[in-house]
Amino acid sequence: MGWEETNIFALDHENSCFGESAREMLSNFQKLNESGQKEALKRVSEMVHIPQYTKADPVVRPLHSESRSYLQPVAAHERTDIEVTEEMRQHDDAFFDE
Repeated sequence: MGWEETNIFALDHENSCFGESAREMLSNFQKLNESGQKEALKRVSEMVHIPQYTKADPVVRPLHSESRSYLQPVAAHERTDIEVTEEMRQHDDAFFDE
């Protein structure tokens, strides 16, 4: 059926992109049942939060302290049941700046 050949090709592709360690990890991952795969993902996810096991250059970089745009809520909406005045907005901004 060719399944094994395709499987080996996929692992070779991963090896060329990420190295032998990734190939070994994927090969072992394939041997796990669904429950084992979930547990393996959970453990790897936990390890990326331990400095001893992570690379020195973090993927997430700190935001500039001058920029406060990251504090703006993404899913919040302005009230529609009343007319929101500029004074109310300033009050809210001052409250959240504290």
